[in-house]
Amino acid sequence: MKKIFLILLFLLLAINPVFANDESEIIDAANLSARSNDLDFAFLYYRSIMNDYPKSKYIPVSLFAQGEYYFLNTSYKESQTLFQSYIEKSANKEGKLFAFVYLSKIAKIQKNGAELKKLRPELLVLCRDATVSKKLAKYAYRSPLHRSHEAAYEGNEIFFTVDGKHFARISTTERVPVKMDKKNHLKVIEK
Repeated sequence: MKKIFLILLFLLLAINPVFANDESEIIDAANLSARSNDLDFAFLYYRSIMNDYPKSKYIPVSLFAQGEYYFLNTSYKESQTLFQSYIEKSANKEGKLFAFVYLSKIAKIQKNGAELKKLRPELLVLCRDATVSKKLAKYAYRSPLHRSHEAAYEGNEIFFTVDGKHFARISTTERVPVKMDKKNHLKVIEK
């Protein structure tokens, strides 16, 4: 019996991606876990990328995944910190847009009007930037946890859904002064 147990333990450790040799194997394991809706294991794999490979190209993906995981588990402070880091480190505009939506939702849940007011101009600029550059009335983003995010423009409002369920609504009638930076990105003009 002890021999069978040791063989099973060896096989488990030999094929378990936690003991992967490089970051690409860990990210593959994270994606597989997320696609299988095993979010706890996906979270652990993404966290392991952050801890073991701090200069990895997968850091932004890991930040979004962990931020979303903490949001789903109502750990809003951790979620907020990770989404803020994601916004600083990621070049993915769709991901940034949804990170701002999550941050706005957290501010609303925490009844933090000052934070909501601070986030709104950047969120509106990202929305405007997305519509100007893509000329789409709707676009989608699949998060690292394999949740389907959509933004649909209807008139002066944007409706955000996650996995087909209403998540947030933003009015775009407010004017936000912007300018183009050196990289041709819209930036809010500070008053």
